Amino acid sequence: MHRLKALLLLALLPTYGFATESHSCIAADGGFGHGGTTYVAPNFSIPAVGTCASWQGWSKTANTVIVFTHGMGCLSSNGKVLTFGMTSYNPNWIPSNSPGSDYIVLERSEDSGPFTSGSDTGDLVFGISTAKFITCTSALLELPSSHD
Repeated sequence: MHRLKALLLLALLPTYGFATESHSCIAADGGFGHGGTTYVAPNFSIPAVGTCASWQGWSKTANTVIVFTHGMGCLSSNGKVLTFGMTSYNPNWIPSNSPGSDYIVLERSEDSGPFTSGSDTGDLVFGISTAKFITCTSALLELPSSHD
């Protein structure tokens, strides 16, 4: 009986691994620490083709500025373009009656694999800049209790 329970438990372990979500970070205009902005979503996974997924997290910009960012990321029906609409809030930097908005487009040549080019148009990059997925470092994933 114990052997059967152990086998059932082992059968469930791979399911748990696939159920977790991944961290996602997008660097715009060089990213945080390099003169740009990095959008951080601790629980975002790329959606299936032709669908959208919620993006919730923060953006790090300048030297110490953190703005809270939410939006939607949608993968095109052919799987080649991932588009985000983002809205950001921080009353110290963005007036509360006028949140910042950014439109990010990431592209790849095939329907799978890495996104190799992209752009960000909006308030956090002050116009138009480059954008790309980057590895989320522990520094990017850290959300300090005190920030600008």
